[in-house]
Amino acid sequence: AAQLAAERLNLLHFAGIFAPVAGLRVAGIAELDANADFMLNPFSISSIRGRVKGSGLKVNYKSYQFQTLSDDHQNEKPLIIDFERSAGSNWNIRLSDFAAGTPLSVRIAGMAATIQPHADQYEISGNLKLSFEASGAAIMQSVPVRLKKPFDLPLEFSGRYSKSAAWQFELTSRRDEPGQRNDAAFDYNQIHIASRSPAVDLAGNGQGGKVTAAYKLQVPDVHISSGSVNIFSPQLVLSGETAINKDRAVSTTSSIDLDLSGAKLTANTVRIEANHLSAGYKVQIDRAGTRQVNGHVRFDGTQLTDTHNNIGLVKARGNIPLRFPAPIPAKMGIVEIEAVRNQNLDLGSIKAGVQQTASGLSFSGNLKSPLVPALSAKFSGETHLGSFEDHETRARFEIFYPETGPEIDLGKLLPAAAGFTFKGKLLEAGDLVVGKEG
Repeated sequence: AAQLAAERLNLLHFAGIFAPVAGLRVAGIAELDANADFMLNPFSISSIRGRVKGSGLKVNYKSYQFQTLSDDHQNEKPLIIDFERSAGSNWNIRLSDFAAGTPLSVRIAGMAATIQPHADQYEISGNLKLSFEASGAAIMQSVPVRLKKPFDLPLEFSGRYSKSAAWQFELTSRRDEPGQRNDAAFDYNQIHIASRSPAVDLAGNGQGGKVTAAYKLQVPDVHISSGSVNIFSPQLVLSGETAINKDRAVSTTSSIDLDLSGAKLTANTVRIEANHLSAGYKVQIDRAGTRQVNGHVRFDGTQLTDTHNNIGLVKARGNIPLRFPAPIPAKMGIVEIEAVRNQNLDLGSIKAGVQQTASGLSFSGNLKSPLVPALSAKFSGETHLGSFEDHETRARFEIFYPETGPEIDLGKLLPAAAGFTFKGKLLEAGDLVVGKEG
């Protein structure tokens, strides 16, 4: 048996070791204590175990920063790495808790891994837990996010790295553990967001200049509120794929789909419920960094009620293509509403074409009334979307009733007009402007 010990190794003296990894900087003091059992004839190491203790440790890799923790009295806690290789060739490694400070403040706890060397590749598997603490200030400098309550996310990981430089990596969330802090709550600017613990699945592989990745995020019981606006989704599901190939003209292709089926929105006296609601996009980036994004928003079985104006939309459905940047309009989409109601009156159905423009959305369509089949009601216009709070819709409408049309019982349209009828030609046109002030 043999013992190896080293005290107070200044990691800055080993900068040359880390130099081949561009953007990696390591600083701190390390101590090593290890024991090994070996045989002389033939020479072989039967087992080895040891501990590395790091003090004042700081690791920076590009925009990421990792460092040791401090206790409640601001006394530094060293980073401890225990390693062991017993009979066989597998290495077991366990790390004490440490912190990631940039770009996201998080504690990395209970990290343990097993490394399995093979003739042609290395395999690694293990687990860890990401612990987020409540923050009074923004946890990311570039994004104004504030955590409102502590939150834990346990993860499992595995990977392979071959001698041909091919690699594969998988990361998945573990099931809820007893005593785990499952609920998440945070603020983004003036938007409040809360949910149950998410399920995460990430898989990637690559070799040379080629990388592919697939990912899925499932978040149950999502609550979003801002002022008088409240949104609830029983489950948010985000899934996507990304492919990077530096040898191609279009070097990066990425697609993402978001499903918010069952979502409900309330804003003052307005309530919207969507049985099916989804959005998706595909982004392409060429070697010069130019981006082209094509997407869509789809909904079906959507209901809207406005108790203040006594208006309701029943069974709305639509498919709206989108593109960014949008100097060239996107493809024409369609929105259909089975019934438009005012109080208890069915005004009719709407079918409209909708198209994204550089400044917002343009639309044109018609309304057909079951009460007055001969009536023609057409409309067109554009909605300018400066921001969520700053928007304006300008519409032009035209109502026409032919002279040869049957007599209209006005009492069917307006109870107060019971007993009155209309016969003759009608042509009415006008403009309507609706902004953030109404």
